[in-house]
Amino acid sequence: MDSRFGAHRLPFIFLVVLVLTPMLMLMPQNVTSFAPGNLPKRAPHPHQGVIPKVPFDTKPDVTLTQQDMLKIDEGELWKHSWESNGIGGGIAIRDIAAPRDMVFEQVAKLEEYVGKVPFLKALRVYDRKDKGEEIIEKAEYNLKIAPMVSYEYFVEHHINKHLGILHFFLDYDRKSDFDDMQGKWILENHPTKPGWTRAWYQIDMSLPKRMPKPIKALLTNQGLASAIEWVKKASEEQGLMKHGHDGHGGAAAHFTAISLRANWLVAIFLLVGGLAVSGFVAFRAVIFAPSGARQPSLETGATSTPSNRVVDPSGGLELKRAEPFLQ
Repeated sequence: MDSRFGAHRLPFIFLVVLVLTPMLMLMPQNVTSFAPGNLPKRAPHPHQGVIPKVPFDTKPDVTLTQQDMLKIDEGELWKHSWESNGIGGGIAIRDIAAPRDMVFEQVAKLEEYVGKVPFLKALRVYDRKDKGEEIIEKAEYNLKIAPMVSYEYFVEHHINKHLGILHFFLDYDRKSDFDDMQGKWILENHPTKPGWTRAWYQIDMSLPKRMPKPIKALLTNQGLASAIEWVKKASEEQGLMKHGHDGHGGAAAHFTAISLRANWLVAIFLLVGGLAVSGFVAFRAVIFAPSGARQPSLETGATSTPSNRVVDPSGGLELKRAEPFLQ
């Protein structure tokens, strides 16, 4: 070995190889670099879909018990996931403290997903068609799960604001790193809470067999919860900001107003309470002052010891002062 290389560098090289080898093994095939302006892949997907298509305009087929409904009404996330024959799927339901139009805006504005959707590094809409009430948009997604572990896929979205539905599946004209995927958002006005939205989210995925199991779990079961959570968070934050401008922030703004009023009431209560306590302490100090306390004389400026005898102004009778209750 060349002496200039230095044997002391061998441990460092061994460490680099040890770290990079598993990362390279996890890196999926057919992943290209992504930057805004790059043309999407032109090669078609190997098939036209292996997952049975779900109905576009109906809620997910799920039976909810009375206990499930109570859990949802109390604001908790309800979800159910499954896996069969290499296809994983799930359904999530969550109440959101924002009007339906506001929640739908978060779901439908694809180009604003980056920064909200976990692990989404980039998104670019490359095709858009307006068909009256329905808008069709095709977008290129790039997920970065870990250093040197990223996935690229192409999705066709059917957006219907009037129905509150967004239905999506792979664009089979372009090759994606996922084998197959489809899902939908259904947003409805809350049945009992004005200004609230009940969100239904369904996703079905067929992932490559070579994909590590932890990543599969991250994209399916954990992704089910994170998808509906980011929509809830973004919608309620938008409701708070909108309330500050035009007063129509829905339930979230309503709760903010209640909180502000409560803060004022607490401040007033503390002020009045503080004044009352201060007055009581001063009153008690005067009434129950110790009998032996020395007080200044108003006439001479000298001090005199208070007596327990006083003169009745009306008849000059000498009365005995009651002894203080507290000595």
